[in-house]
Amino acid sequence: MERNNGLKRKKFEEQMARQAKNYRRQGMSEEKIQEVHEFDEDVYNGDRREEEHTQPLEKYMPGMEEEGRNSLLLRFWDQFTTEMEPDKSDPFWWIDTLENEKLISAVKSLSDTEKMLVTLVIINGWSAVDAVQCLGINVKQSAAYTRIEKTVKKLRKLMGVEE
Repeated sequence: MERNNGLKRKKFEEQMARQAKNYRRQGMSEEKIQEVHEFDEDVYNGDRREEEHTQPLEKYMPGMEEEGRNSLLLRFWDQFTTEMEPDKSDPFWWIDTLENEKLISAVKSLSDTEKMLVTLVIINGWSAVDAVQCLGINVKQSAAYTRIEKTVKKLRKLMGVEE
């Protein structure tokens, strides 16, 4: 780390020398050049201090391998995280738990009736017949399955998944 800081300092000093030479060529006074240099020096030192005294909080997941873990994050995991239960008063609460962007987009593009079918059958575990009857769709049992199959196919197509 010390060697790395020395290289960074050397590059900074070289950059400052080039900058001062350029400013002189453009007619800037030595007093102004010194002011700019002092400002840049303060910024450089502040950045260096921040880099030396902060640790990035990499995403930590329980069960991760030891190496690469941030010791502070590991030690204070409970203070940095919280478990939240979804608000199940909204029938489509499960959409907010999805992580695949394509799937989220695909589900959001479904009609409310199609989303409710997915909710009742996949999330709530209802039969296709019960789900379509609950939604007031008057179809025979085979048509109920067809309606759900069409919704699943639509989801797959919207996600770009080949069948």
